[in-house]
Amino acid sequence: MSKTMPSSDDNRECYSQACVEARHYSQLRFTMATWGIAISWGLIALVLGKDFQYPTVQLAKFIPIAGMLLAFVFLSAEYRISKLVGFYQEEAQRLKLEFGYTGFGLLPGHDKWKSLARVTMWVPQCFAFVFWFLRLIGF
Repeated sequence: MSKTMPSSDDNRECYSQACVEARHYSQLRFTMATWGIAISWGLIALVLGKDFQYPTVQLAKFIPIAGMLLAFVFLSAEYRISKLVGFYQEEAQRLKLEFGYTGFGLLPGHDKWKSLARVTMWVPQCFAFVFWFLRLIGF
């Protein structure tokens, strides 16, 4: 069985697939962020409403714990998605350079901007987590 070099069509398919995956996870990132912020901050708005009272003592502890858990789940999902977005962007760039394709590529300072985007996506859930923690301990 002999190994053959991938054809240029195979190379183009690998490059195209890396670009498709980068776009997919980028869109998924913003969808998850939208749902995460809507759910977490909707629950916070409910609790901060002027007429809100916990129906039972158990719910007074459960709701902050559930809020912290939700924030953690959305933070974890964002962490994983941001890793995948970066991986596929960088893989597409690597394939582009390896196969000599022209067109768009990573901008200078990609790592800095990637980190800024990651932090921007984490901040709302970090604030939500801290809010629920403070509520849990009585603030």
